Amino acid sequence: MPKKQKRLPLVHVEWVDSKGWERRWDWLFKIEDKPNYCESVGYLLKKKKTVCVIPHLSEPDKDGDYLVEGAIAIPKCAVVKITRLMPRKHKEEK
Repeated sequence: MPKKQKRLPLVHVEWVDSKGWERRWDWLFKIEDKPNYCESVGYLLKKKKTVCVIPHLSEPDKDGDYLVEGAIAIPKCAVVKITRLMPRKHKEEK
């Protein structure tokens, strides 16, 4: 049985990713030395070596566990900035 989870914070994560080009011959001057700049929004689950962002999260079950979908693990070294967002309150939480 999973342990009861506390409410996960909603965040906007800015991060960089490696960049590749199409597999074809190309001119050297067209190669850029910049990585891809990425943004992800979701619920934050920190791990030891990664920042895990979960965009889809169900209501907790009776044991306090959630169903999740679409999680992405971003290496901490790739994270530029994490901004905490304020989720809307559900009607029953007001």
